[in-house]
Amino acid sequence: MSTDERPPVRKRGQKKEDAAASRARADQSLAEGNVQEALQHYKEAVRKDEHDVRNRMSLADCYALSEQGPQAVDEYRKALKTQPNQAGPHVGLGEVYRRYGRHRAAVLRFRQAVEIEPENGCIWFKRADSILASEGPASALEPGLKAVELAPDDPFYRFWVGELLMGLEQPEAAVEHY
Repeated sequence: MSTDERPPVRKRGQKKEDAAASRARADQSLAEGNVQEALQHYKEAVRKDEHDVRNRMSLADCYALSEQGPQAVDEYRKALKTQPNQAGPHVGLGEVYRRYGRHRAAVLRFRQAVEIEPENGCIWFKRADSILASEGPASALEPGLKAVELAPDDPFYRFWVGELLMGLEQPEAAVEHY
């Protein structure tokens, strides 16, 4: 075999650099609104460095964005196996489950996520919203209030809790949140 026929020799770390370049192209495609092109680049990034959880999470997020729930769930689960102590895969799974009406499964994922990141008001809100859909307003109040406590300047969380309190016929308490 001549030197012209040999495949190029990869330097150590080359796969990671190639994966990062694919992820950058995917991010750019996504920023330009081309979700299908972004999906292809994220898949390429995962193929080039399957151990980088950022690539896997980006691919899962892009699947979720493009309404490909089963594929998103598969990728979030793979990310969870790689990094079980990260909230991101739990949140991603919770979002997909919620979107497809699996509210109890979503509640469980968001509960796991808040155990990992207990100071994250956004996750507390997602948990409260899923509890509202699966168990009703009385059960959703406590995690909703926790979201407001952790993010007191977020007007949406405050309004959401105010509306929840109105539904629970507690107008005096609701006024504090509007």
